Amino acid sequence: MDYKISLVDMRDHAIDLKVRNLIKESYGDSKLLDEFHIHRNISLTNNINNSIFLVAHEEDEFIGCNGFIGNKFTYNGDEKYCYQSCWSATHPNHQRKGVFVNIQKKAEDILKGRDAGMIFGLPNDNSRPIFIHKLGFVEKSCNYVQLPNMGFLTDLFLNDFKGLIHPKDGLITVNEKEVYSLKKTHRSGVCEFEINKSYLWGRILHKKYLGISFNFFYVGGMKIDSLEDMRGIILQLKNLDVAYFQFSSCETNRYNELFKFWRKSSNNPFIFKFLNFPECKNIDISFGIIDVF
Repeated sequence: MDYKISLVDMRDHAIDLKVRNLIKESYGDSKLLDEFHIHRNISLTNNINNSIFLVAHEEDEFIGCNGFIGNKFTYNGDEKYCYQSCWSATHPNHQRKGVFVNIQKKAEDILKGRDAGMIFGLPNDNSRPIFIHKLGFVEKSCNYVQLPNMGFLTDLFLNDFKGLIHPKDGLITVNEKEVYSLKKTHRSGVCEFEINKSYLWGRILHKKYLGISFNFFYVGGMKIDSLEDMRGIILQLKNLDVAYFQFSSCETNRYNELFKFWRKSSNNPFIFKFLNFPECKNIDISFGIIDVF
């Protein structure tokens, strides 16, 4: 290939400007992202060194890029950083040169060498077939359920939940407490609810539908030990000035058993590439970990 792929520091003014120009031209945006917006986004981790950013370049010209945000996950007690693929862009003049694929392969080599557990994400329509057919990712659907904040109607959405069992064939979980604390630092409307050793976090968001404006609570993630705890947290949520509570989750998430009436999301599926974690079909992961949440 006639270009190189390098790690860059998004805290550098010149690099930040080049990447923002690349993203603007790649997506046909009318204006640049705010200065250091990307750095702030990929730095949603306790240590900037746990996230990486790669660019493909011909001499000093940036022709492609991709970020990888690190968060702590655990597989059967073994904690490793796992990385969300995001901020993918290829300049229109350099498409069909394998830029995106080669950046992903370079990232796999780097992250596997750093003992990363896996790479994951929610791809767009353009990158999804490349992840699946050329890069060997597996995909799992993204589903959602909306519980109305209307007294007894809310309870109709709860299943007769007996508690979670640790799967014999392994389980991957994310450190939800860490994700919550990081999102709270950089996002508005983020709050947490706890009972006993169970907790749930999310954001209060605003929506306008058919000319009507209202708030809803978007659940980012949770760790629930019992149905009784979930009912207690739901009681706390009912005190919020919101129309409904939305849960969006990967189909692999054991907590999906808590609720009825799941629907397939319009979002593309979650994707996973296992590096130093063994391939696992049980992954407790919700939409809240995604960078745009």
